Amino acid sequence: MRPLRRFLGALLILVAAPVHAQSQPECSCTDLEGLQQDYQNTVYLEKSYRDLAKSMKDWEANAFKTANIQTPPMNVPATSRAMVDRAAKEYFFVPFPQVDGYFGPMSVEMTPKTCDIDPALVTKMEEGAPCSGAAEAEVLNAVRQQLVCEKMGAKVYWDRPGSAFALEKAENYKTKAADLKTQIGLALDKAEITVSGDWLYTMSMPGMEMTYHFQFESKDINRSSSTGDTWDFSATGETRHELTGTNFDGLSCTGSGAVVHQFNVKLKTDGLTFGLVFDGKLGGGEHVVTCAGTAVPMPGAEGSGWGQFNTPTMPLVTGETALPSGWTEALAPMSGVLGMMAGIDVTGEPKTSLNVSCPMP
Repeated sequence: MRPLRRFLGALLILVAAPVHAQSQPECSCTDLEGLQQDYQNTVYLEKSYRDLAKSMKDWEANAFKTANIQTPPMNVPATSRAMVDRAAKEYFFVPFPQVDGYFGPMSVEMTPKTCDIDPALVTKMEEGAPCSGAAEAEVLNAVRQQLVCEKMGAKVYWDRPGSAFALEKAENYKTKAADLKTQIGLALDKAEITVSGDWLYTMSMPGMEMTYHFQFESKDINRSSSTGDTWDFSATGETRHELTGTNFDGLSCTGSGAVVHQFNVKLKTDGLTFGLVFDGKLGGGEHVVTCAGTAVPMPGAEGSGWGQFNTPTMPLVTGETALPSGWTEALAPMSGVLGMMAGIDVTGEPKTSLNVSCPMP
């Protein structure tokens, strides 16, 4: 009856873990960096253990052929298990040794030759996580091996060769990575994501100077679909391009008017990086120069601030991420008649950014 009791005890821990984790706050975009780091560590460990399992399986196949002709005979399973443990300790280096916001033990292992896990360490792992979703991922990963051990029996479990242990680790980390990826998506769902640009600039040439203010901002970008390991977010917004001032030699003139366009913006992300696609729709409005009471519309202005443009793939982080200035410049009126004329000097620093903010609960 004792193995059955241990199995039921492990199962109870597994079932109760999400309940315990509810004492912590749900994961939000304030936990994004830690979730991303934990995910990258987990993906690294999955690949490392999977590669190690393949190498060890090849080594074990050769070792079994010669084990009995050695004096004393080699215990191949025990030797390969020791090799796996040594390789993990000496050659595995996760990208983030200290995950942001996590203060629990790096791992929780069973006592050798048993299916026992110290429940105090499991509790420390859970309590050391920054949010409930991360806590569940850590605890479930620790307890998963215990359930396998109880199902197989401790002797059978521990008599396996190292390749079997390495493959089990890889599969467990694969499941944990999927759990963390889900939490990253939920954290982004709770974030406020916008893209905006601002460019106050002056175009000048001999005898003429014109000042413009180009701005755009999207509404909150929300998840619209999921494809494999990537998610699509989308939103709409508006570009506004104003003529704010003019200076012509020998003339008293003023500049006014705005060209306004609507746009759609799509953000594609794998939870770690993102790319943007801007798709502007031709709208309306005009720029007007008024000299001595006569108003003259500026040619080509209606074509500024629309079109389709892509950004390169960039890291996805909370806060403000500066986007390449050329993205704003491509939307501004350089496509107009004035922009095609030679000898024009353009001054002013464009600023474009993706903003990921975390609203207060």
